[in-house]
Amino acid sequence: MLAQLVPSLWWPALLGLAACMPQAPKGLDSPIPQERMEAAVAAAERKDISAVPSLVVMLKSDDPAVRLVAINSLEVITGERLGYDATASDAERSEGIDRWKEWSEKNVPKTMYDDRSMDIGRPPRPGDQKGGGPR
Repeated sequence: MLAQLVPSLWWPALLGLAACMPQAPKGLDSPIPQERMEAAVAAAERKDISAVPSLVVMLKSDDPAVRLVAINSLEVITGERLGYDATASDAERSEGIDRWKEWSEKNVPKTMYDDRSMDIGRPPRPGDQKGGGPR
């Protein structure tokens, strides 16, 4: 049916446009939980400190498996759990996330992560420009 609607000479152009379309993010930013978990494990294997802000965001997941992989990856990378329990109540997990945000702001240089990961729900502060060094 589609072939009847689109002349054969247009197919290369349409395929070219499709290649230009934005792709779903991969890795720690993927909308697919399995991909996020695989990226978290890979970051832990590399002991990639720059992954910490994204892993902290993963602690907010509704999926307990995602939260568990995130906290285990954070522990491998940093040697810390900061009292976070992936199975705790929402309020207790929120307190743990706050501790992780604070840890990340003190220990991960600002140049190692983008503004999306840690600035969720927080107004900008002086010195928050990209490349401004550690906070």
